Amino acid sequence: MAGTLFFGSPIGLAAGGTAMLLDLRAIAFPDTQFRASFARPLAGTPSGVNLCGQQSPLPPHTRAAFIWASRVPNIGPPPIHVGAADFIPAAQKTPLLVEVPQPGWKYLDHAREWALVSGDKKFKVPVVKLGNQKALEIDLTKVKLPPGDYKLAAFWDWTPLEANGIVHVRPLNDFKEAHFDPNSQDRLLAGSGKVAATLRGSDFEFISKIELQKPNDEFATPESVRFKLPKGLREGVQDHMDVQIDTGDLDPGRYKLLISQQDGKSHAVDFKVLSNPPKIDNLPIVVNQGAVAQHFVLKGARLEQVSKLEAPGAILDLGAASADQTERSVTVELKSAPQPGTELPVKAYIDGRNAPLSFPAALEVIGPLPVITSTKLSLPKGMPIAARQDEFPSGYTLNALLDVKNIERKSVLRLACADGAGEHTDLRIGEQGSGWSLTQLSPDQLFVAFDTTGLPAGCVLQAVIDNHSKGSSKPFTLARMLLVPQIDSFTVADTPPQNGTRQYQFTGENLELIEKLGWDDQSGLEVPGLPVPLRGPGLKQSIQIGLPDPPSLDTVVYVWLRGDKQGRATTINAPVLPPEPPPQILETPDSSIPPSATPDPASQHQQ
Repeated sequence: MAGTLFFGSPIGLAAGGTAMLLDLRAIAFPDTQFRASFARPLAGTPSGVNLCGQQSPLPPHTRAAFIWASRVPNIGPPPIHVGAADFIPAAQKTPLLVEVPQPGWKYLDHAREWALVSGDKKFKVPVVKLGNQKALEIDLTKVKLPPGDYKLAAFWDWTPLEANGIVHVRPLNDFKEAHFDPNSQDRLLAGSGKVAATLRGSDFEFISKIELQKPNDEFATPESVRFKLPKGLREGVQDHMDVQIDTGDLDPGRYKLLISQQDGKSHAVDFKVLSNPPKIDNLPIVVNQGAVAQHFVLKGARLEQVSKLEAPGAILDLGAASADQTERSVTVELKSAPQPGTELPVKAYIDGRNAPLSFPAALEVIGPLPVITSTKLSLPKGMPIAARQDEFPSGYTLNALLDVKNIERKSVLRLACADGAGEHTDLRIGEQGSGWSLTQLSPDQLFVAFDTTGLPAGCVLQAVIDNHSKGSSKPFTLARMLLVPQIDSFTVADTPPQNGTRQYQFTGENLELIEKLGWDDQSGLEVPGLPVPLRGPGLKQSIQIGLPDPPSLDTVVYVWLRGDKQGRATTINAPVLPPEPPPQILETPDSSIPPSATPDPASQHQQ
């Protein structure tokens, strides 16, 4: 600019106010014509130059003076290499690491008119040298620059300058799709300490800070979270990153990660801290070959978290967990017929977890279950009141023949009431106790003798064959215990019948069980009131009821015990009815006989 002002139009245009400088040129260099030239170093000499300029003829009495420009400082354009972190976010002010040798780095701010160039498109951008970082700060806050790949260019004096490498401009991510990968989410357990987890689903290359926040707690201060990018900050698209979550003081529940980039805005990523997984203590689940459906009770802790169980070749149906979550029933149905000794893995799907828990050899197939197929009871003889097919009188010894499949020498026969009342008795094959004995008559038959005195009335006595570790049979009902009234006598009153009925009386014990009496199994009459206690030892009672006369002398009485729909035949015959009283003769006075006369017996008989 000074040369232009001093030397005038041969060099450039001089603005107004330069007349003095033009005059100074004429005074200092009279009869001189200045010609522009370009200087090139002279090969073979340390300081010589070649001048390239115009050599046309000069006007008379004029000499030529060649002039050229020299850089201050006198160095050429420095080479610039873009560093590894060559990805910058759009609309942000970002430092770009560069490699520039000395002394070019010292004078790099001499470059001007910086721009990002893509093809024939050129976008001027403000660039500032950051001396303490060996970086160039590129300001895109006021430049509408579309994402893409660009070359960084400038001018070094009048020489174009272009950096080696590509500057990749990318938009900032909103992290709407960011999430923990399934395996990482499953490792985030409350109280487990520092857990390494992986985030996926977004581009994490521009992340500058991550914090953990407890939701719904306005007084909670976000805690800093350590993180690591697989490549590094601004070193290219990175679709995952690792973070370290300290769950030592975290309760199970939902939390947020606040992810910040260099724009200072935070983006929330929801995740869960899980409670400890369920624990199953009594594996394997033992099932028998050939059984359609079998029941098993899982025991452990936090069993309500299990939503589903799966095993190859089997269907496992879960029941509800117990109140304390330590027990849970499961029904197992084998879809195939695996051989005894087969072990199958089981997968447990847990609420809130992505991958199931795997339990190898958690389902064991053993031999077939024992089965009670039929039974034959021997009823006591001489019972006054008949017992039906599914009943057995309490207090008698029950003799039964059981047909059993898959029985073993060490099998145990368990006898108990279906509702759990009364005594529970375990009978071993070939042994006997004070009130029982169990004998194996053949490979598939057992004979049992059992004193039913200790069983309550109404007990539904069931039998189960237990083969110990190989499982138990389904309960098989032997009989319903029937408390039978004791009948000592059945009499009829001496009084004559009234309204077609006579008064009959039962004496004995447990007569309160009798609801109706009759002469057949259909037409019974209800017993009025409760039994009347009788004097003397024992619990003797009596009941009275009005009945019509029996149809014949060999008729037996029928009894309805409470709850019966049909009368029961007894061995008690109808009592002998009292004799009928003689008929009474009514005398009528005869007016033809004088009152003082004595009647003739013959005539009286005829009358």
